[in-house]
Amino acid sequence: MKHNQAISNIYQRISLDRLDRLVREESRRGLRHTTKENAKTRTILGSKIDEIGLQIDHLQPPRTEISYSLPELGLFIGRNEEINTARQTWLQDRQRPLLIYGPPGIGKSKLGLALLHDKAAAEKFGARRFQLPCDHYKTAKEVIAGIGLEWFWLNSSDTIEGEVIAALKRGECAVFLDNFETPHRRDTAASEAWLQRMLGIEDLWLIVGVQGTESPVVVSWAERLQPKRLSMDDARQLFCKISGNPAHATDPRLGGLLTDMDGVPHAILLLAAQAEGGEYLGTLAHRWQTETTKLLQRGQDHSRETDIETSYEFAIANPKLEGAPRNLLSILAYLPAGLAEADLEKVFEGESPSAALKELKRAALVYMEAGRLRILAPLRYYVLRTHKVTGGELRPLWQNFMQLAARGKKIREESSGEVEVLRLLTIEHPNAQWAVGVALDEGDPGAIAGAVG
Repeated sequence: MKHNQAISNIYQRISLDRLDRLVREESRRGLRHTTKENAKTRTILGSKIDEIGLQIDHLQPPRTEISYSLPELGLFIGRNEEINTARQTWLQDRQRPLLIYGPPGIGKSKLGLALLHDKAAAEKFGARRFQLPCDHYKTAKEVIAGIGLEWFWLNSSDTIEGEVIAALKRGECAVFLDNFETPHRRDTAASEAWLQRMLGIEDLWLIVGVQGTESPVVVSWAERLQPKRLSMDDARQLFCKISGNPAHATDPRLGGLLTDMDGVPHAILLLAAQAEGGEYLGTLAHRWQTETTKLLQRGQDHSRETDIETSYEFAIANPKLEGAPRNLLSILAYLPAGLAEADLEKVFEGESPSAALKELKRAALVYMEAGRLRILAPLRYYVLRTHKVTGGELRPLWQNFMQLAARGKKIREESSGEVEVLRLLTIEHPNAQWAVGVALDEGDPGAIAGAVG
């Protein structure tokens, strides 16, 4: 596009220079022309200019048809209710865009792309439906340059922002900026300013996907949407679609594998990719027990899309999680049954546990369920493997549950029927088992009593 403009400019400059030179030559000769002679001169000059134009046309490369293609949706399972809710929320008010948020791997990108592929969006926007993964861009300027190149084949320049806005203004369009947390985390003010500029474009309908629960505050969002975990039936269907073997659905090992995936679509997809072409799941189950999240990858590029550990490490490396929040995440990962929020200060000796917990919730790495702090299972396995804590930091944790186990032994001996303690023991049984195991490894004198309790 810019090459053709340059050629056109050359053509005009050469033509005018040639015309000016011919006119000046005739003036120096002192020729006086009649009206008919002037017309003849103009005809001759016009022909020469046309000859120059034909010569320049040969210099131009043939024009290539270029257009943007929306990526294919692929497998989309178990989200019918969510897509209906998201469509209604998104298309209700153009000036209140849709924000899709949540933890790594929960399906934010897939849901946003599904909205662009939805029949209502296809009919409303036609070919002007655009998606840009922003995880490779650190600043707002890089995002704008990426939009220009990916959607409109505009090279980066000092005027790229205006060129992109002009291209977006050419008609009604749907825009999905995915993984926007990357530029927003490092270039907050400029990233939010760009969102505002986009919303100032009439007939632009915006969707933004972010990891975590923190959203750009300058935008008046519609009701925010977090994709849910897949049900066991949907997880089984997704696994078998990817593995290519319907017989896997009845394999007795699949249930346990999917339980460990905790309904996280990205984890299920990457696990199923390891089972592709396999007849039985025995080998896969053994590898999962020994490798855990190292198994959840495909290919060699180790991107956030192809390696769940890369995705998790990006989330954990958030500068806001430095220090106490990251340490608290590592401690919580040891508890298979999670932790009652009321017990937080009993087991975490770090400074300001409430502030640390707040940051983990904002990053969507910890969530609340029935009054308990929990971590999605694949993330928990990754943290256990790669972000261990010292024995001294763990001591308050396992001692707390050892004391609970000992109280169970006391109830049995005294037959006092403490209903509340029994209820707690039922809930905390997996944590108590873990604590007894650690106490035995540490040679703690109370380990045997806790085990008997």
